[in-house]
Amino acid sequence: AEASGSAPVIDDPEHLRKAIKKGVQENDIVVLNAGASAGTRDYTSNVLAELGKVIVHGVAIKPGKPVILAIIDNTPVIGLPGYPVSAILTMRLFVRNMVYTFMNLDTPKAEMTEALMSRPLASSMGVDEYVRVTLGQVDNALMATPAGKGAGAVMSLVRADGLLTI
Repeated sequence: AEASGSAPVIDDPEHLRKAIKKGVQENDIVVLNAGASAGTRDYTSNVLAELGKVIVHGVAIKPGKPVILAIIDNTPVIGLPGYPVSAILTMRLFVRNMVYTFMNLDTPKAEMTEALMSRPLASSMGVDEYVRVTLGQVDNALMATPAGKGAGAVMSLVRADGLLTI
């Protein structure tokens, strides 16, 4: 399998339409970075709906809610959120599995461990929340401490030892 990239496209329907059509013709999977939110200047969802079928626009996860999953000419198209942590997380949750499936490979299983939270942690109801954590040994217990907040806090992801799913 070979990955390819293209130059950034301005947030304009005609430019997006042209780039997406080209991407779908030349690739097995198309991943769009940014332009997936519901902002007034985010045209990606409308363009994808014009060219094919939007399967999902928005998922119950945090960070990463505005992800778009679409099909154009039997080619999956994934629109990632623009915030870096959201983009990385949605790549891991959606694109990674799709790529492994296309290559007829089993998706590697995530390593799991048990740890005690260093402090109570609240989460929104009805949303799967992915919390970056750092791990540390305290006496005989492995402790997990939340490592930063915000979908733009890339260093919190870089410094994290793992992801806690709530």
